Amino acid sequence: MHHLLSTHIITAILFSHLPSLTTATALPRSSPPALTANTRTQCTTSPAWLTPTFRSEDCLEAVERFLYTDYVHYKGTRYEFHDRTPPAQPRYPPMLVPRRYTIASCTVVIAMLWDIPDQPPLPPLPGDPKGPFQRADVLSFQDVFNALRRVSLKCYGDAGDLGDLGWEAVGKDFSVGVFMMATGSEVERNIRIGVEPSGAVAGGSLNSTGVDGGGAEVQTS
Repeated sequence: MHHLLSTHIITAILFSHLPSLTTATALPRSSPPALTANTRTQCTTSPAWLTPTFRSEDCLEAVERFLYTDYVHYKGTRYEFHDRTPPAQPRYPPMLVPRRYTIASCTVVIAMLWDIPDQPPLPPLPGDPKGPFQRADVLSFQDVFNALRRVSLKCYGDAGDLGDLGWEAVGKDFSVGVFMMATGSEVERNIRIGVEPSGAVAGGSLNSTGVDGGGAEVQTS
């Protein structure tokens, strides 16, 4: 696959956003033995993650959409990420997932790993994580950005044999997945739409819509 952007250009773009954004203190992590071996960044060339019209440069803009919506609004605050049903006794403010950020042919998704379909005909997730996965986990949007940065730098750049797309597990219990995949791919179509944040801060590269960073729940099935 032809890579239009080199690693040093990707690095410059991703890091250029950081001076004006708050950096969070890393969360203390538990270390479930079944998960820690699978938390490293995973890249993929699976046809289930791709489409014929995929353009890797769209992923940089999808990350930018994340930066100027949820990241800017919530920054380093810890939240309890959860699926459709909030935890009965949340440890931190709740944050509904999936959350997705789409620009043209690339979509970034934050989702609970237990909710990601990986049964035939869909392939298992790259790295084949076994779980068990929690239905809620604690992390910040800084953790999400750090994961996106690693996926961006590892999975597309100069290392063409790794494929353009990938994912990483994040959260105190590594039960949240941060995914970069082609819009309309088989895997992307099988993840609930959930929340599509639509607000952007003044001065960001996206047009402000007057909607806050929470977005709206557009589909729950």
